Amino acid sequence: MFVKSSLCCRSELLTPAVRQAKALGFADKKLMVVQPYKKIILRIWLFDDYEAHKALEEFYWKIESHISEIDSFSIRRDSSEVLLVSSSKDVKKRFNNHILRAEGGKRFIKVRVKTPEDYSVKEEENLYFLHLYTTA
Repeated sequence: MFVKSSLCCRSELLTPAVRQAKALGFADKKLMVVQPYKKIILRIWLFDDYEAHKALEEFYWKIESHISEIDSFSIRRDSSEVLLVSSSKDVKKRFNNHILRAEGGKRFIKVRVKTPEDYSVKEEENLYFLHLYTTA
């Protein structure tokens, strides 16, 4: 995944500080290679439910050391449930039925861990994928 970082817009709309930053080379466009963990964080930040962002980030830091054992990490589009797909019994033991508290504390998000055998492709239409393991 490549991310374009830029402050490109019409020069007359730029503030003096941004114009100075561009003149000094601080606001140049460039392509960056994004490491896998940063891709997940970017996907979390791009998820529509802003109240779930902090809870998802904190949960990601908990599962990060197990990410090689997790086939997919996704959240339902209505933010009611996080779904991990993993063959690992350790992942299931540690994270199944874990509860995340959305920002504001009024809403909770339940974590479910399924094995690849129990996972149904029908579920995918309502899921937003944060991580998907691929062998390619």
